[in-house]
Amino acid sequence: MSDVPMILFVCVHNAGRSQMAAGYARALGGDRVRVLSGGSEPGSQINPVAVAAMAEEGIDITGAVPQLLSTSDVQASDAVITMGCGDACPIFPGKRYEDWELTDPAGKGIDEVRPIRDDIKRRVSDLLGSLLPTPDVSVEPGRYRHFKGGEYDVVLVAKDVETEEPVVVYQALYGERGHWVRSLADFTAWVSRDGYEGPRFVRV
Repeated sequence: MSDVPMILFVCVHNAGRSQMAAGYARALGGDRVRVLSGGSEPGSQINPVAVAAMAEEGIDITGAVPQLLSTSDVQASDAVITMGCGDACPIFPGKRYEDWELTDPAGKGIDEVRPIRDDIKRRVSDLLGSLLPTPDVSVEPGRYRHFKGGEYDVVLVAKDVETEEPVVVYQALYGERGHWVRSLADFTAWVSRDGYEGPRFVRV
């Protein structure tokens, strides 16, 4: 596997599931991964309900355009994730292949798409955790509370491929939704402010 792994997400129309997965992989993996997506029978446009569901997570996929699955993309990828179209994907030795059984969001409303989105997020987080090196640290995925209030969901702990320093990817559970990357040292820093002395974040 290359130093910066490439992930290819594939579904039939490349308009919903694979685009949401690609959006999460880019948001959670940052520049530590390269992300592609494609479809065996690409649609004419991305599913607007999928766009709305991802916007609730602070992830903008409005610029995504359905693409035809190409053999060269499969060959260049380290991990190939199919979603209901595994038979259409060429097989190359040395690649990691997974087929995710996910409900197709096509024709469904936002209330039905949210659980699909959340399932995709969990699977992408697990995938990134297995592809990216994880440092031996005490911070693990889970929910944490900041010493001045507010809760955060840590989705991934890994190493920065350039600095080799541990980083934490987390999401605020209040206010504007979105994902942030913070160094492990800063995430676990001890502070003395406003009479408080203790860890910046505490597991809940």
